[in-house]
Parts: sequence; C-alpha cells; structure tokens
Amino acid sequence: KIVTSGYRQALEAKGDTAEHVDLTIQRIQRIFDACAFVTCADLRRPGAASSVTTFLGGLRTAGEINGSTYNKFIGALGGLLRWMTEDGRISVNPLANLRKVSNAETDADRRREFSVEEIRYLLDSVLKLGHEWPGMAAADRALLYRFCFETGMRPGQVRRLTKSSFNLDTDPPTVAAAAATTKGRRAHVQVIIPEMAAELRELFKAKVPTAPALKMPSKFQLARMLRKDLNEARTAWIEEAKGDAEERQRRHESDFLADVNHAGERADFYSLRHSHGSALASSGAPQSAIQKSLNHRTARTSERYIHVREKSLATTLGLLPTVKPIRLAMTGTDSAGPLAAPPPQPVATPKWEMHNRAMRRFWGKTTISLRAAGIEPARGLLPNGF
Repeated sequence: KIVTSGYRQALEAKGDTAEHVDLTIQRIQRIFDACAFVTCADLRRPGAASSVTTFLGGLRTAGEINGSTYNKFIGALGGLLRWMTEDGRISVNPLANLRKVSNAETDADRRREFSVEEIRYLLDSVLKLGHEWPGMAAADRALLYRFCFETGMRPGQVRRLTKSSFNLDTDPPTVAAAAATTKGRRAHVQVIIPEMAAELRELFKAKVPTAPALKMPSKFQLARMLRKDLNEARTAWIEEAKGDAEERQRRHESDFLADVNHAGERADFYSLRHSHGSALASSGAPQSAIQKSLNHRTARTSERYIHVREKSLATTLGLLPTVKPIRLAMTGTDSAGPLAAPPPQPVATPKWEMHNRAMRRFWGKTTISLRAAGIEPARGLLPNGF
C-alpha cells in the first residue's frame, strides 16, 4: 500500500512550511483517490499515466484548475515517486513519462498591478471612509497595504513577522524575514522607508517582542478585503466627478482602481508585490536591485513582476531614429516631386591615414621641443614635411 506519511516527514525535514506540506500531500491524495491508486502495483498497471492526465485534464476543462495548477499536481506526484525511488521503496519510477503541460499560460490567472496614483488614492480612501472589516480597522488595512507595497514582501512572510523581526533604529532601518518563511528558503532582509519606520516605531511601543507585527485576516480573506476597499475607493473616485457628465463617463470607462481591468487582469493581494517591482522599474532602478528587493534567485523570475507601462514604453520607443521616407516626413503625402537626395554620409578614415596623422603630430611636437632646446634634428630622421 502506498503510504504518504514518510514523504510528509521528508518534506518537513527538508524545511518546507506546514502549509506547503499539507497542500502537496492533499494534491497527491486527490490523484490517488480519483485514479484508484492504492498499491504500488496500481501505479504500474497499463494506462496509469493516462488516468492521471485524464483526471487533471477534466478538472482543467471544468475550470476547477488552470494549467499552472495542473503542473503543480504533476510536480507533487513526481516528487513523491522520485523520493520513493531514491529511498528504495520502489525500484523504478512507474510514471516517469508523466509530463507537465507546456501551455500552462493560456488559462493562467493574470494578475494586475496598481499605479502609484492608485495606491495613494486607495490608502486615502480607506482612511477617509473608515469602513470596518472584521478584525481590521481602516488604519490597520491602510498600514498593511502600504507596508506590502513599500517592501514587496509576500503575504506569507508578512504574516510571520513579529516585532523582533524589525531593526528600526539602524541606518537604514530593516526588517528580516526568516528563511523558513520565504519561498526560496533564504533569509530576506528588506530596507524600510524612514517614514514607515517612524510609524512602526510608535505602533510597536505597546507590543511584546514576539507579538505579530501587523494585523492580517486569514489568507482566504486577503483578496476579498482588498477588492472591497478597491471598489469603495473607485466608487468614491467616480462620484467626485458627478458635476461633470463627460468626466464621469470617462472615469467609468477607466481601469483606475478597477479590480478587473480591460485586459482581464484581476487584482489580488499579490498585486501589491507586483506593483512594488513595477514602481521600482518605472523609477529607473536597475534590474539587479529589483531582483534583490523581491528576493528572487534569478533575474528571469523578477521579469514577471515588472510590468512596463505604456508611457514608459512610449518614452523608450521615442529614442528610435525615424525611418519615415523624407518626402513623407516633409509633406505628409507621397504626391510630392522626386525624392530629395539624402544628406552626404561621412566617409570613414582609413586606418593607415589615421596612423600617418598620429605620427605627424608626434614628430611635430618632438621637433618643436628639440629646436626650443637649441638642437637641430638630423634631416634623415624626420619624415617628409619637417
């Protein structure tokens, strides 16, 4: 009989979080239940791999999972079977030919980012409206949103921060996430903006060192809480133009503060992290610095978090030289007369001529120096013209 308890212990010993371990085992068990895998012999029966792909493909077709989650199911099962092989529980991986799908991005959930203007308006709206969320006052939510945007930390990391995670009196002030709480299992030290450090210093005066640093709802409520605040902020923003019908219509059609934009990208709590990376990129920060701020192992991973805005792209493309035909650029039409001759292009100087010029300059300076000292150089030693 296939027992996953040993694999659970192996994952825990490796340092995986309890949440990740539970999710991995749940995915494996779901495949086993659906495909009737009870013993190792069931994994070797003909069509075993096809039964797995058929089950996961059905979930994907029904919209219950997307391509990315499909691959995570395959990865969880593959991890178990590799461990069983390495541990001597089976001699050969019976599902070694099981492959992940290559088109995972076709139905992936696309996450939208926020502009700096949207973040500012959201924070102002939350504090101004003062609406409550269970266990989260308006000031708590505004501080949480701002902290996540300014640090770019993942929600799971933020949830595990305590007062002792912060060094607010150093220059610069920092916050340290333990390796066990990060995705890559590497300690992450992030710099905190001085204004945020000052607010946290006041907040922490009444906290013990082991107290949670920031209030947060359950992980299942984070996105809902943010979307509710977004919707209320957007409604208030639109209402500000109630005296101008044209402006009001323009705002209705805008993506500003929309939880789903016209491109179909949806806002969730991770949007604050994406917005952190995009804001740094728009400010001209080098990609190496963005990678370090997001605590990514590779620059390629950081690229997914950096959304290039149309204005930034327009500025970049504006650096391209024009290739529009001269007569079109001058008249706006191709009915003009014969095409004017292009301006003459500079001719590159041959290398031998550049060498001769350099030698003439050298001998000229040398001759002047010798004659100033009362020495007349021998004619046979000077090039022609000296």
